Amino acid sequence: MKKLYLIANNPKIKSNILSTPIHKTDLVIRFNHIDQNTRQYFNGRTDILFLRYNNAPPSYYHGLSAINYIRQLKNNVEVIPIGGNTTLFNKITGLNTKQHINKESIDKIWKVKSASSGLVAITYFLKEYPEYKIVLVGFNFHSEQRNLRIHEFAREKKIVETFIKKGYPIELI
Repeated sequence: MKKLYLIANNPKIKSNILSTPIHKTDLVIRFNHIDQNTRQYFNGRTDILFLRYNNAPPSYYHGLSAINYIRQLKNNVEVIPIGGNTTLFNKITGLNTKQHINKESIDKIWKVKSASSGLVAITYFLKEYPEYKIVLVGFNFHSEQRNLRIHEFAREKKIVETFIKKGYPIELI
């Protein structure tokens, strides 16, 4: 089965992940600013980058600085904005993305205050890439941070655990 590796921006990802073999048909997905400590994982490969709208000018998107990093990569990286709108995103980045995810609809599906980029991506891939197994790399649902003001990571963890119990093709490593 083909795999989607969703790489968390978690600088404490175990080093044994570095040796995880990936196939050329697998996809590596990263989020927002792409943590400096995780960029080398999977040979620095990035196939899809999710950038989350934050409504804060002038960049408007978390991790917009990662665009320059992405442009340096040799492969064509698909950049998918979460929230905001496609016209604004394309104007700011100079890209011509056609894909755009409405974050508010994901919030409603899962009844959360504000879905994290990870939960948005999991929801997107379950629908759009049903032939792939989703491998969550370094996802700890911010268990060491209890007082987060935006995301409901404890709830998101339960959602993912429920997916796994129901047999959805999701694995945590």
